[in-house]
Amino acid sequence: VVAQDFPGMKFNPNAPEAIEVDFERKIQVANPDAKLYTLEEEASKVAEGMQPMPLTIRANVGDCIKVNLKNKMKESRASFSAITLAFDPKDSLGANVGNNGGDQTIGPGESRTYTYYADPFLGEISSLVWDWGNVMTNPRNGLFGAVVIGPKGSKYRDRITGADITTKNSWVADVIVDRTIPGNETRPNYRDAALFFQD
Repeated sequence: VVAQDFPGMKFNPNAPEAIEVDFERKIQVANPDAKLYTLEEEASKVAEGMQPMPLTIRANVGDCIKVNLKNKMKESRASFSAITLAFDPKDSLGANVGNNGGDQTIGPGESRTYTYYADPFLGEISSLVWDWGNVMTNPRNGLFGAVVIGPKGSKYRDRITGADITTKNSWVADVIVDRTIPGNETRPNYRDAALFFQD
């Protein structure tokens, strides 16, 4: 996963630069300070102008999730925090708080691995991904995403092409449930969507 600047972000690529609300106010539809998480394979496409979506990665109940975060931003520190999943707070909270030793954030050009566990006790959940490297500006400028946990053994497919997107970034996926796993015998396949609202 890469944390990167994205000064060309437009909330709606088809909208004008600003929308007049009344005589003295305008809604800006672009963010020159935008930042975002992307997968390493998407980083160069985004830098070339591809309109990205918030990072949405998927795993299954019982999976161990290792996220190697690389900070490609010019100035800001970054971290990766999936607080709804199980993790060791001394290693993978992504925030410098309390008696946690060391720095859990990374500076420009640095990288760090964060480890999470999709605990069966928690079941199928979604975890908001949040940056604590600069919590005052990075999340509001787009440095957020989600980890979506599906049924044990599931595979994820593109809803249009049917391609395997199990290890890809996609806000929507068809979930193919492994019915050979005890407890999944009668579960149907389903479509999963993660929606993000930014104010």
